Amino acid sequence: MIFKSSVEKSQRSGAQFYRYLAQVFESNQLIRDTWAAMSHDLEQQASSLVTLPPSLWKRLKVGAEPLLAALKTSMSAQPIEKNGNSSLHSCFERTLDLEEPLILKAYVPIIRQLRGESTDRALEFYIMVKAHVNRLLLLIQPFEGDPGVLQRVVGLQEKFEREVQAPDPAFVMQTRRRLYAAVASTHRSDAKKAHKPKASARTPKGAKKRLRLGNRPLPAKRGKPLVGKLELRRSRARG
Repeated sequence: MIFKSSVEKSQRSGAQFYRYLAQVFESNQLIRDTWAAMSHDLEQQASSLVTLPPSLWKRLKVGAEPLLAALKTSMSAQPIEKNGNSSLHSCFERTLDLEEPLILKAYVPIIRQLRGESTDRALEFYIMVKAHVNRLLLLIQPFEGDPGVLQRVVGLQEKFEREVQAPDPAFVMQTRRRLYAAVASTHRSDAKKAHKPKASARTPKGAKKRLRLGNRPLPAKRGKPLVGKLELRRSRARG
């Protein structure tokens, strides 16, 4: 459950990070309340993931190395030194550094896995994350003048919507392997049938005799004996 614990740790650290930002910008009520709301979002997301079944985390364990690396990157962006740069622009950049790997590398795979279940948890978690991404967009767009940062936050929203609707790569790979195995099995079966000798057809008994005589000339048909005619001629000559 290393991936699960890493996600929970990143969420708790992110919630603390946003609470700190709310204190830094307490003079601006709108920004302060938005940071506080984002901290609450991460706490709700963490509570929601706690209720997920262990089987989901086992499935996500396969190929978890890049996900863990992304979460490590997310956490490294959170600390802010007290005497460091706390400008709104720098805080927006750090926020995106936190949110991009967490949302795209952790939440998207989780939602894809949840889609395979018959429960409503996938929809609930998707709506929760979608609302958080929209809140992030509404926070940055009105106050940010850097086109690069604006492009990042818009791109995050678009990538989230696109990738969360895409099929799970692991499921696609598994389906392809099954398809290739089925095709290979069919080819092997066809190859065996092609090399199998055909059974010789049986020839009827009467046909065998006809086949034996097929290349020989038929015997000449015998006529009636001529003894009677010769006797008749002799009797006439005596008379």
